[in-house]
Amino acid sequence: MSTIKLMTQMMQTLLQYPKRRKEDGHLKQKNQRCSSPCKDQKQYLIEKFNLGKVTGYKEDPAQVSRDMHYALQGGKKRFNKEHYLTAGQVASFFSRLAMTDRKGENQDAEDFRAASADRKLFSLREKVLSQI
Repeated sequence: MSTIKLMTQMMQTLLQYPKRRKEDGHLKQKNQRCSSPCKDQKQYLIEKFNLGKVTGYKEDPAQVSRDMHYALQGGKKRFNKEHYLTAGQVASFFSRLAMTDRKGENQDAEDFRAASADRKLFSLREKVLSQI
């Protein structure tokens, strides 16, 4: 008998909550923004990133995101509403740019070391060949 009461209570509880329907918006997908920045967005973000590198003052991703709303190019708004990026997207892009910069600097140092080792080997080879 207790099992029947328990089942009855469960059914009553389930009936109290309305069913979720597509019309309620529970299953509707929201308009998603493009995940990768377009050419103009990339150009703008690279400009902001390079400005921070040159001046030594890093741009705040949240501020860059807000500035996109007011950025002008040729007297017109540079971006449409659909092209605004969130602070997280800007921060992610800046992070990837910084990583590429660091890799480039490391790559230059490795290239320099390899070139100097090649020069040493070349000079050693020349010495050996001159003695033969």
